[in-house]
Amino acid sequence: MKLSKLKLNPDNPQVFGDLEKLKNSIKEFPKMMKLRPLVYDPATGYVLGGNKRLVCLRELEFKEIPDEWVRSADELTEEEKKRFIIADNLLWGEFDWDKLKDEWDIDELENWGLDVPNFDASEDEWQGMPDFDKADESFKIVIHFDDEETREKYAEENKMQFVKTEKRTWSTWFPFRERDDLTSLKYQPEESQENELTDLQKTNYPIYVLSKDRAGGSTTADILIKNNIEFEFVVEEQDFKSYLEAYPKTDIIVLPKNDQGIAYARNFCIEHSKEMGFEYHWQLDDNIKNFQFKDAENKRNTVDPFGMLRHTEEHIDQYMNIGGACFSHGAFAFGFKNDIDYNKMIFCCQLINNSIETRFKKGTAEDVDFSAQLLTDGWCSIIFRTFLINKPKIGTQKGGNENEYKEGGRESRNKQLQKDWPRWFKEYKKNGESRIRPSRIWSSFKQRPILKDE
Repeated sequence: MKLSKLKLNPDNPQVFGDLEKLKNSIKEFPKMMKLRPLVYDPATGYVLGGNKRLVCLRELEFKEIPDEWVRSADELTEEEKKRFIIADNLLWGEFDWDKLKDEWDIDELENWGLDVPNFDASEDEWQGMPDFDKADESFKIVIHFDDEETREKYAEENKMQFVKTEKRTWSTWFPFRERDDLTSLKYQPEESQENELTDLQKTNYPIYVLSKDRAGGSTTADILIKNNIEFEFVVEEQDFKSYLEAYPKTDIIVLPKNDQGIAYARNFCIEHSKEMGFEYHWQLDDNIKNFQFKDAENKRNTVDPFGMLRHTEEHIDQYMNIGGACFSHGAFAFGFKNDIDYNKMIFCCQLINNSIETRFKKGTAEDVDFSAQLLTDGWCSIIFRTFLINKPKIGTQKGGNENEYKEGGRESRNKQLQKDWPRWFKEYKKNGESRIRPSRIWSSFKQRPILKDE
């Protein structure tokens, strides 16, 4: 059979990796191909089982192969062909979980015997917190100028005052009003205590650890303190005293209101870091168990996260259109082809651009909705696949918003997500628990990072 008649299957979720050993095996033991032939669909020429071997045969410059090295799947139905792809990889392959999550039905995969990781893991324990109504829904006119001189001339002619002036963006209110002084909400240790914090590792952009009812129990804070990395807690006023007692040497920012939910807290961090004059800021969940680096051999090494945080900042600083970036969850760490992926959901440990208009919304799956808004607005997101975080399973840890989460919070938010994005998200029940079906929304965004000097 001519090898040119066989095609790599675009729906194959298998990760190829290093094929040198497989190529040597084919050269040294060709009888293997007879015992385990390539299985293909005669209607399309796509290989259902044996895509890695097809790549090896091409690289070994085979033009024709014995007929006994291939087998037609003409007796299989379309449903059986899909099932065969998964069943074949159960024994012999490693999966691209991102492709499976976006393009396959998870219930079917599990029914076929695949042990699928929990893709809902990023919807953390904040999901059930009470709703937050944004007090300010302002209206905007955005004016772009070709150069700085024209902008200055326009401002002078219109006698404009500005709340904030950055290199590329000036902002104001009409009628003019001063911004709230958010610096007054920050608690800093007394000077005698602060002087003890020597040689702090400081990232370029502020790190906010959003925490609720976990004074003395924030694993994220424990890691940052152990590695002497500067950060700030963001807590509610009702929790302030307990956090002060548990972390007397750590900066603490107190939210203006109690019990307003995670969207409120996340949006506060955006506004606070903008007020401080930063271009980006970090938002970290308070219950990260560890930070890991996945090396070239796919081995996970628990590390001081400072290097990963700084590398991320330096990488993002090269571009002008990155709305946000994050580390990958350890549950999704295997099977990815690339060290970096674009236009995916960002969550848990995220670096957010303060120039975005996107804000976290109440009463929905916040991270999913925020990421969908961000990409729809034309920004690009980046997820670092070799930088990993691990978190405990939802419902296994005290604090956060466990009570609200257990009382139908996830279902109401998933249904709101479906309502807001009916084309892409669908809520369903599995074992009585509300879930969102995997969506192809992320693969529909094609934007890529643009270098600042382009």
